[in-house]
Amino acid sequence: MAPNHPPAIEPAEIEPARPALLVGIDIGGTSLKGAVVDAQNGVILHSDEVKLPVAMHERTPGLVIALADTMISRLVHAAGAAHGDITALGVGCPGLIRRGVVHAAGNFPSWREVNLVSEFAALLPRGTRLAVTNDAHAAALAEAWVGIGRHATVQNLVMLTLGTGIGIGVLIDGQPLVCNVEGGHAIIRPGGRACVCGQHGCFEAHCSASAIAARANEALGKSSAAGSLRALGRALVCEDLFDPAHANDALCAAVLADAVQDLALGCLNLCRAFDPDVLVLAGGLSGAADRLIEPLRAELKRIWWQIGPTPTICVAHAGSKSGVVGAAAAVRGLPPARGA
Repeated sequence: MAPNHPPAIEPAEIEPARPALLVGIDIGGTSLKGAVVDAQNGVILHSDEVKLPVAMHERTPGLVIALADTMISRLVHAAGAAHGDITALGVGCPGLIRRGVVHAAGNFPSWREVNLVSEFAALLPRGTRLAVTNDAHAAALAEAWVGIGRHATVQNLVMLTLGTGIGIGVLIDGQPLVCNVEGGHAIIRPGGRACVCGQHGCFEAHCSASAIAARANEALGKSSAAGSLRALGRALVCEDLFDPAHANDALCAAVLADAVQDLALGCLNLCRAFDPDVLVLAGGLSGAADRLIEPLRAELKRIWWQIGPTPTICVAHAGSKSGVVGAAAAVRGLPPARGA
């Protein structure tokens, strides 16, 4: 008699685990950026960007969150996934942020006590990891993850995000300084230009991309000279100045020289506070780094004290995308152990 074997059981088909879908959102003064980021190496797999309203009062929390929600859907679709597949979302936002609540933001005047964690959690699948942090802090996290901050020789690092405003992120002994370092609102010119925060003479009121453009438009309005800038027939933006300045346009060269002097002064004060090995430039102005870094180095060296070397100055590894990479890093966890 044949042995009584149990019937063969076909092995169950096991669905492979989905890869981590890590999304970073960067809320900026003029645009909203987003990206699907590789959780292992910080590489941007898919990215998106939309402009925000020019009028500050129109940049309401409801509008920006709705735009971000739509952007997240586009990004996960581009990744061949669905909204419900998101495993982690990081959000970087300007302003005073504590525990995911935006208490105030200079370029977003209607943002008062906005709980971004709650707002975004309501849009995401249950259990999605979520982090909200200051945008400049996010940019510093990006540099610690994928940039010069990975190296063991870099102990202290100061990140400057140069865009609509100026944000400051800091690494001390290789670790992020988790607090609101509002260095963009440190006063570098007492009684100077009016700032959106209500003060006068703030770092960002003199050196942000929007401030430099405002200075150029004022100078052009006072000048009777014809030239390529006037022929544009529109308000100038910061990027309009670099090529004419390189071609010895006196107005552009003078505006940028003044801005570099103020930028160096702001950087000097940051160096006194945080003793960085490296100053890193990110944000919209970092795209003009080849025209900006050498004059900044020279001016910083000119005003530097005599008891120590000037720090290294470089452009962020992720450039203008530092915010989205850093937002992803914030929710991914602390950067991996630094190597040599």
